[in-house]
Amino acid sequence: MEGLNDRRRCRRFPVLAPVEYNYEYNKPKEPSRALNISECGALISTRGFIGRGANLTLGIFLKSGYSILRSRVAHIEKQARGDGYRAGLQFIEPPRNYINNFRKEIDDLELFKMRCSREAGREVPLHEASARYYERAPSLL
Repeated sequence: MEGLNDRRRCRRFPVLAPVEYNYEYNKPKEPSRALNISECGALISTRGFIGRGANLTLGIFLKSGYSILRSRVAHIEKQARGDGYRAGLQFIEPPRNYINNFRKEIDDLELFKMRCSREAGREVPLHEASARYYERAPSLL
């Protein structure tokens, strides 16, 4: 499996799945997109600033299943281009169904990546295959 290299305890993958989040009680959920995810956390794009240490509820729409996760903002930074922010989230006790869904999603993405590479006649990186994978999906939000 082609993950992102770093020193985190959980390997991150460039899974560009739709997500929704809420960090204030009784406020509507904000639709967004994951930039990468792992069994332990995610990097998501956000429209507005969310303070470091804030707790939020994250819904991840994987093709293998929808999961709701409690998480904490570990870091946040302004997007390099355009408006918005990139928030690094640490999951708080991720449920078993999410871990199972995540592992299945990575397996399915790897198969899709091989198919894309075969069709393109070149090695397609996982982030590119992931963008195509969710682009072809019916609206998950």
